[in-house]
Amino acid sequence: MKEIIEILSGEFYGLFCGIFGCVIDSILMITLFGKKKYSYILPEMLGLRFVIYNVGLLLIANHFYGGQQWFRLMMPTIASASTFLIMFLTTFLWKEQLAKVLLGFCLCDFGGIAIVYGVPSLGFHPVVNAILSIIIFLIIYKIITPLLKKYQNYRIKHSYICSEILIVLILSGWLSNFLYVSIEDSVAA
Repeated sequence: MKEIIEILSGEFYGLFCGIFGCVIDSILMITLFGKKKYSYILPEMLGLRFVIYNVGLLLIANHFYGGQQWFRLMMPTIASASTFLIMFLTTFLWKEQLAKVLLGFCLCDFGGIAIVYGVPSLGFHPVVNAILSIIIFLIIYKIITPLLKKYQNYRIKHSYICSEILIVLILSGWLSNFLYVSIEDSVAA
């Protein structure tokens, strides 16, 4: 238990990035789709995914099994599967088009990643990076909120084709991670 606490305490900024990323995704998705009957479920699912995947697997289990190929191949699979599960449940609960939810989540996640992981490249102290990330998000959110709210009434035509394209793109990301680990291990051997 002491070793797990040491792992978590050494990853304060990483934990902040993950939590703040979940908060950004939740805020943007709820703004994109408006208040729904089950709006509170998405932040809960993202939080649960963060605890299980980011903390449990990426931080703690990676410390113990990170060098083993089975573990490194499992990580992109769990990440993609959990993302799909959350998006399918959100689609079902919110009674929205799958294409609209997938596209909205991809856009929100891209924006969150750009802010949370882009700010540290400026080279400031982690506390300054955290504060700067929050300020940048709030400014951008204030500016783009009217555009995000227009998405609520938008219906995607040919949603099946759009859904298939988005699913293929997400699966190609999974496959590229999977192949990267396989190739990296074969080169190292």
